[in-house]
Amino acid sequence: LVQPLVLQRVERAWRFTVDWDEGLLPASRLGLLHRRLSFLAADALLVAQAAAVLGGTSDLAALSAVTEGGGAWEGDERMFAAIDQLLEHQIIRRDDEGGHALAHEALDAVLLERLSPDTRTRLHGLALGHFEALEGGRKLADAPLEAVARLARHAMGAGDRDRTIRYALDAGKRSTMI
Repeated sequence: LVQPLVLQRVERAWRFTVDWDEGLLPASRLGLLHRRLSFLAADALLVAQAAAVLGGTSDLAALSAVTEGGGAWEGDERMFAAIDQLLEHQIIRRDDEGGHALAHEALDAVLLERLSPDTRTRLHGLALGHFEALEGGRKLADAPLEAVARLARHAMGAGDRDRTIRYALDAGKRSTMI
């Protein structure tokens, strides 16, 4: 309701800016989230979808790598404008270290639901490539468990059976040693 300026904060109170119409309020929480996303610019929606595929908290390099079109976004004004809009609309939040995460766990499901299976697979493939490059060819045994689990998740999302098995088995073996 805030995005379409139906509600505004005036002197410590919320006020309607138009005559109240119950039709303005979505019927469900998911409907409300879909409505919030409908007010985003196309670039902001692409970055939000990348955040959903990445899961958890991501830095700008990961968001850029997974945003449709790949790493050309990093440091680009379009990326900064999209992040600003997502922060303004409370779709994402920024942590103290500069990482970005979706502001509400239900946004993850709504954003992923809006992706076609082919797009979701492609974005997981971009994430997998990005995180493998971060590991820089270091031995799997030297990578942190969290990094290997993340690689397994994105390999599975990308439909890469061989890498999924390799990363998942390694992560599973390590988790039993904890």
